Amino acid sequence: MDQNELVSVIICVYNAGEYFLPSLESVVNQTYRNLEIMIIDDGSTDGCLDTARHLLDGDPRIRLFNRANGGKSSALNFALERITGEYFAIHDADDISYPNRIETQAGYLRAKPDVAGVFCGYDLIIGKRRIAPHCEEKDAARCDLDIRNFAMPGHDPTAMYRSSMVRGFRFSEELTNAEGLDFILRVGERFKFGRVAHCLYGYRIHPTSITKRNPVDREANISEVFRRACARRGLDFGKVFPEHETWLAKPKKDNGLMNHFVGSAQSLKENGHPFAALRTALYGIGLRPGNGQSWKALAYALMPRALVPFFRKKSPRAAFAEGE
Repeated sequence: MDQNELVSVIICVYNAGEYFLPSLESVVNQTYRNLEIMIIDDGSTDGCLDTARHLLDGDPRIRLFNRANGGKSSALNFALERITGEYFAIHDADDISYPNRIETQAGYLRAKPDVAGVFCGYDLIIGKRRIAPHCEEKDAARCDLDIRNFAMPGHDPTAMYRSSMVRGFRFSEELTNAEGLDFILRVGERFKFGRVAHCLYGYRIHPTSITKRNPVDREANISEVFRRACARRGLDFGKVFPEHETWLAKPKKDNGLMNHFVGSAQSLKENGHPFAALRTALYGIGLRPGNGQSWKALAYALMPRALVPFFRKKSPRAAFAEGE
């Protein structure tokens, strides 16, 4: 594959611990070699960068910036002001990009010059296991429908963007959570997105996740993102989202984890992978046996394939929780 285009990969790091080294290695070892790897150390205090010192000092593609803690949105904006790549991808400091992620997404953007960004499929990393993939392909029309329904076409850290199209966009630093949702909705209201049907990213689930530590803050931020989107579109927020008070009163403490298992089981079943759907559902039940969503995933895995699309109506909040 032609690798003339430089791709910037942005990694914002704040106390990523033992996960940072394998995360960085997954970027360094991409099949696409023409990379600018921008690491923004947002005031880490746990020594995680020291575990990767041999890469930080030895790979000329890496640019490391150390700064006082200012939050993820601020760190992302700091990087966006300095990237030089024709495309840029976001990679969370505890996640894994599978080897051909950059090559596949850069190839998609090269082939579709009218598209501003492309998502890829992803699975969950829980302990040492990869589980519950979301690998649905979406064309520009399907992505536009998601945006109009206040849903992300893909999980935000799986995105790669065309720098020239999104140069004027920045992440909202007033949001302490859901900044990716806000960014994607704003970009998608002006430009086209796509999503490739390949599982190219591993999203790590662990107890120290920021979104799990602050469920109330997270729900408030999601509500604010939807409120802003309604204002931009000339819509009445209260009418479009009458259930928003329930989100705030009963925040999802598991960051919508079981919703993800429901969506994965449904997608796997619809795409002709019944045994993978069953494995996904059973694993979810093992994680949260008392959660009704766990058993809903099993229902989708067991029902006839033709019936699955008719039994599931996703609200924007549920779609966001599933990373779609």
